[in-house]
Amino acid sequence: MGFSFSPTYAEYLGLNPRASYLEILDSFKFQAVRLPVYWDRVYQNGSYDFAEIDFLVKEARKRNLAVVLSFGYRNFRWPECYAPQEFVSLAYPEFEEKILSFDREVLNHFNKGEISFWQVENEPYLHPHCRYLKVETLKKLVAQVREIHPEGKVVITYGGAQAVTLPFFWGLYEQADYLGASFYARILDPLFRKYYVETYRLGILSPRSIARERGLINGKGKGFWVVEFQAEPWKEDGRTMSPTLLKENWEDLISFGSAEKVFVWGAEWWLKEKTQGRPQMFQAAQSLFNGNLGIK
Repeated sequence: MGFSFSPTYAEYLGLNPRASYLEILDSFKFQAVRLPVYWDRVYQNGSYDFAEIDFLVKEARKRNLAVVLSFGYRNFRWPECYAPQEFVSLAYPEFEEKILSFDREVLNHFNKGEISFWQVENEPYLHPHCRYLKVETLKKLVAQVREIHPEGKVVITYGGAQAVTLPFFWGLYEQADYLGASFYARILDPLFRKYYVETYRLGILSPRSIARERGLINGKGKGFWVVEFQAEPWKEDGRTMSPTLLKENWEDLISFGSAEKVFVWGAEWWLKEKTQGRPQMFQAAQSLFNGNLGIK
């Protein structure tokens, strides 16, 4: 059982990234953490500065948490794509080489054993406002992980409408050891943004089926994770998250068969709510996730 943490999202919420990260680590009994290396955050003025991610990794390892490192052009949290401004408009061959070079820098920066899992890009075929990455480019990125950290395990993620494309893009997904899915049980309707949609609670009319996705992935010999388990509001709409909904989301995931690993999404938001005098979500998460969940 783990959580995702984004220093940029913590800043957006008005939190100190390092202090908030430490408070989450010390308030919960998580066993793993998923951390992003934002390309435009570590690469500035022609050089790399890994001080922030080094701190996050070090503090996780001090507490014996496994680290999933997400890196590349696409990464989690808005705006989803993180190329330094000077690379954004490059022709594709040059842009590809810049991504490969950045990924090599990240892979060579960490010693053997520091990182348990390497997440290559994030939801590579979602978010059309980002540049499209060719399948061959993604295969090259995975090959670099295999070459530099042969002991490491590779994670590739997908979300939303990508679930129905799994069979069609299997040439990419088969490169991974684990596939990570999103799990958003209540979202706003994509057309009017006025109503919410129950993603998994509509029986045969449900837009997605975690059991079906897990069955497909496990059937092809790959591990199945949930890397974004909804524990904060969708698009900041309060109707889509509450302590009661959090518990219902968890019970639904368990009823669908769960996953080998689950990473909750929204720990920064719980802490923001707590600092503003609304500790209910933080307390509900502690009550739920600090128990014996039987999830690694």
